[in-house]
Amino acid sequence: MVIKENELTALVQRALPEAVVLVEDRTGRGDDFRLTIVAREFATMGAEAEDLVRAALRPALEAGRLRSADLRCYSPEQWQKKNKLLYLE
Repeated sequence: MVIKENELTALVQRALPEAVVLVEDRTGRGDDFRLTIVAREFATMGAEAEDLVRAALRPALEAGRLRSADLRCYSPEQWQKKNKLLYLE
């Protein structure tokens, strides 16, 4: 059984209630996603940010509903800077 995008968002938001979660199905099969997560908490985290999100997704991974997740974790400031750079290019 595949997982729906809104279910992935809910799993992440249980751990990070105020996070903005953008979900992209990379294959169209519903088991391989790119998640872009923007959360205030990431401002003080390094690699721990991805660890926190992976822990939130663990139930779906262990149940076989999620095969792969490419995570992009940003603080609001990092996200804003990244998007400004995109507009300048």
